[in-house]
Amino acid sequence: MTELKISKDQVKHIAELNKLKLSDSEVEKFSVLFTDTLTYMNVIGELDTSKVKETSHVTGEKNVFLIKGNKATLTRKAVLSNAKETMDGLIITKGVFDRE
Repeated sequence: MTELKISKDQVKHIAELNKLKLSDSEVEKFSVLFTDTLTYMNVIGELDTSKVKETSHVTGEKNVFLIKGNKATLTRKAVLSNAKETMDGLIITKGVFDRE
């Protein structure tokens, strides 16, 4: 099994991408947590899954569609009334990508 280690620099990079400010102790903590998580997930690579049937949906439901009139939804007015900022009937949000 390959030893996976998430460095402090990698944690800082992940935090930066997510616009999070982490203290030095948090960076250390997440380095250990991420490393432990990847080490645990690496166990799957050791298992013989050759006889396990692939699955993409565990409930067994097929072709599930919403039937018109099935559920009540909020009106546009109700949704927009909860938004901090709107324009032309749309909710305005903060940008998620830094553009230079």
